[in-house]
Amino acid sequence: MSLRALSAEVVIHSDDRPLSIDHPAPGRAAPPDPAPPRGARLRGVAVALLGGLVACSVGETWDQQNLDTLVGHDGFTRINARPFASALGAPGVDIDVDPASVAAYRRIDPDRTGSGAQLPRGAMIVRTVLDARGQVTRLTMMVKGPPGYDPTLGDWWFAVTDPDGVPVSEGGLPLIGALAACHECHIDRASDDFLFGVRAADR
Repeated sequence: MSLRALSAEVVIHSDDRPLSIDHPAPGRAAPPDPAPPRGARLRGVAVALLGGLVACSVGETWDQQNLDTLVGHDGFTRINARPFASALGAPGVDIDVDPASVAAYRRIDPDRTGSGAQLPRGAMIVRTVLDARGQVTRLTMMVKGPPGYDPTLGDWWFAVTDPDGVPVSEGGLPLIGALAACHECHIDRASDDFLFGVRAADR
């Protein structure tokens, strides 16, 4: 359901009492502040609810923007010279990085740590997984999010998708966002912006 449809359903009617307080007549003390009218309180609840829906919508929009950009990764730079075998068992892998992040990414090598490389905010990386026939079977995506997105892992956003960019599910949950499974592999690479890079022999 769209945000507009949801907002249409959250229609809160007031009890038609005025929301302003009348000034007292001259010489009379002002009455104590009344409790907010029921309608005002309900309107406050509606605003808070719709604010939450907008926040969710913004997050979902960012996810989808990342997916849309990374599935085609047009204009990205291929880091490896040819597909190379993955340490995770895939017969072939290609790595593509957005142009603004290429120089920093190339400083990182999976065989050593301590490069000190830091990719810029908004950096995008696509890992294309190939089968033995060279057909794409899966995409692993990374985007460096805004400060505080996931400070335990350099604010990196992850997604694991099918070749069309649709997140795959594991245990009934889509593999997108700050993924615990990705933490397990990347957490020891803090001095390389939590990245592995590509071996010099494969570039």
